[in-house]
Amino acid sequence: MNVFNIIKNNFIRILQNKFYIINIILIIPTMIFIAIYFTGRLEIKANLAVVGANNLPINSNSINVNYINKEPQLSDLVLNKYDAVIKSNDGVYEVITVKSHKFKENIERLLKRESIDNVFSSENRGIGTNILGYLTMFILLQGLMFFTLFYEERDKDISKRILSHPITTINYFLAHAISCFLMVFLPITTIILISINTLNLNTNISNIQFIFIVGILCILGSAFGLFISSLVKSEDNGTLFGSMLLVITTLISGSFFSIDSQGAIGKIGKILPQRKVVDYAIAIENNKTLDHRGLIMIILLSIILFMLAYIINNKKFKNGNF
Repeated sequence: MNVFNIIKNNFIRILQNKFYIINIILIIPTMIFIAIYFTGRLEIKANLAVVGANNLPINSNSINVNYINKEPQLSDLVLNKYDAVIKSNDGVYEVITVKSHKFKENIERLLKRESIDNVFSSENRGIGTNILGYLTMFILLQGLMFFTLFYEERDKDISKRILSHPITTINYFLAHAISCFLMVFLPITTIILISINTLNLNTNISNIQFIFIVGILCILGSAFGLFISSLVKSEDNGTLFGSMLLVITTLISGSFFSIDSQGAIGKIGKILPQRKVVDYAIAIENNKTLDHRGLIMIILLSIILFMLAYIINNKKFKNGNF
């Protein structure tokens, strides 16, 4: 038994699972195609919540105004239910948002009756950045999901039988990480490239750059999936815990929308790996000098997660708790 044989067996097993066949052939392409289509075609409107006023001096086709009685929670802004909250006090307006400072300025300009075509127009996020931002969480969740084979082997004591053969524990875990990477990377990159070229989207990001960035995300997703599956014994609990972490961190990283980097949430989001992907894509689309340090950080984080998973699993195996 070697790394190649484990990878081959994982692909044979996954191709015999109807759910994962449907996921690869139908769900993944559909999700990616819809994300790309709506990102490239739809006009995005800002959703504003107004407290303390029944009428605003705003005339813009790029916003939806909701007049409410109670100020929304911060979570409503983080979860993108509202893009901003406008509090009115005797005609004096206060704009509260977790989005970028430029977005807040645009809303304040609208309140002063200045003309702005689109409140999102100056955020420098092109179609390619939005596509990668929307797909980041989906790719990472896929990496978490494909470790079901690892859980299955561990629950049925197949792992112990495999490790009784002349294969090191680190090679065994590496084989599962590589399997997961390929299962996520191959279908997703194929569908992304087909969709972008079919829809003729001008993303300013080349096919090679898309493949490179998605590859980095798949490496992170595989390492994260291995780490969570090592940390949490139950597959259901591991998937739930890992998914929760991914959803929260992706939201506050600004993958879906620009975050105010000066706020508390923005400062946390700036250090997250998902944010590094968005910043890298923005730099490409705006013809700025590329800073590879963010992507290098993601690779280093992936290595750390893999090594932590190895240490945890190796200790469990030696103690007979694997």
